[in-house]
Amino acid sequence: MTVDEKCPICGTVNAGLDIEETDGWFECERCGSNVSNYPNGVKPRRLRVFTLNDLSALAKSKDIPIFKKVTL
Repeated sequence: MTVDEKCPICGTVNAGLDIEETDGWFECERCGSNVSNYPNGVKPRRLRVFTLNDLSALAKSKDIPIFKKVTL
């Protein structure tokens, strides 16, 4: 998946970058700066989104780990 990213140094929009392939880094087309797309160099995590049908199927499944109830 390609994205367009704006260089924080010179403001040029760099089009068609594959950020995942370069682990969040890109080189600006105009000023040549190496820029990290991720704040503080931390790559964001992907979260799985469940639909109600997914949750229903998981509830009926025996693959769900059992958690203890914790009282705070």
